[in-house]
Amino acid sequence: MEDAVNHSVLHDAYMSTDYVVMSEPAFTLKVGIESSALSQLHKSYGVDSSVFITAWNPGSVPRSKIENEKRQVELMEILRFRSLDYFHAEGIHPSGQWPAEPSVLVLGLSLEAGKKLGRQFSQNAILWAGPDAKPTLVMINAL
Repeated sequence: MEDAVNHSVLHDAYMSTDYVVMSEPAFTLKVGIESSALSQLHKSYGVDSSVFITAWNPGSVPRSKIENEKRQVELMEILRFRSLDYFHAEGIHPSGQWPAEPSVLVLGLSLEAGKKLGRQFSQNAILWAGPDAKPTLVMINAL
């Protein structure tokens, strides 16, 4: 039962997190809420989808700052190698119960490519937004 409670808590945390994109100007994404700022970013870059992802704390298990930073650098190197446009971002839970996680918003990444990247970095979930610019929580590893 404890795992079910923990999984429920994690899912709720993902749903209520503020996903802050460090564009100019910065804006915040919320799961299930259409974002005019994201829609404009999609138009500006000629894409119709994006993925919000982090390499920090795989499986939602806290890791050291050094390990997390190394993983995040690896993620960004993959994005640069694939010539994908991205913005630095951060997942911030409003309660402050969980530390903010450095993240990226990757422009033009399909849902399947986003899920693959999430699996590569052992993430439980990613955010994906399509042409409607409404971020959806996409579970990758079953909680």
